[in-house]
Amino acid sequence: MIFQFFKISKKEKRLFISAYYYCFIARASLFFVKNERYLKRIGTYMKTPDEKSQNFNTNTIAEVRLAIKRVTKYAFWNNNCLPQAIGAKRLLKKQGITSTLYLGVKKNNDHSSLEAHAWLESGGIDVVGGQNKAGFSVVGRFS
Repeated sequence: MIFQFFKISKKEKRLFISAYYYCFIARASLFFVKNERYLKRIGTYMKTPDEKSQNFNTNTIAEVRLAIKRVTKYAFWNNNCLPQAIGAKRLLKKQGITSTLYLGVKKNNDHSSLEAHAWLESGGIDVVGGQNKAGFSVVGRFS
């Protein structure tokens, strides 16, 4: 890992370190703080995203996506979909890019329990978690 870290550009290093920090803080906060209380800080609940007013840059979104993937690969904690989405949302906000975090649920294959998933979109582009959103019903949206 350390050798690979030195091979990437300064910008990618800074983004990786920021992503690592935001994902770790998100995971720790979700562990120690009630989810309802923490999610209020993420954005406005069930606000419909206004696609016209969104400021987004596809290059920055791709860089954030890559940084989150790297963090997930090297994190010492379980960096599942929700901390990834929260971390990516914070990174995009820091760069002045609006995004919407979605929370969804679906029944498991055995229909005995529910499965939850979180994903992040910006300007209609999936940032993180979007490839797995099929079949999930949106129960929360934070813009």
